[in-house]
Amino acid sequence: MNIRNDCIEILSGILVQDGELEAVVNGGPLFSTASFDSLTLVNLIVALENKFSMQIDSDDFESIFGSLGSLVSYVESRTGR
Repeated sequence: MNIRNDCIEILSGILVQDGELEAVVNGGPLFSTASFDSLTLVNLIVALENKFSMQIDSDDFESIFGSLGSLVSYVESRTGR
């Protein structure tokens, strides 16, 4: 299993505006995309928790969802992979 690729797959269903996914994959911030709002955040959290069988702490949202890299690092640390 490749956590980065799994995260990208999840994001591909959430970041629906042209160029958003590519921008995030290339290091752009998640929170600045047009598709990323509070409902998107909830959907992303649920998808990640289901995919990786983990709970995401709400205190860490800003640091977790800053970029794809920070998201992948968080999932790796929580899953031990």
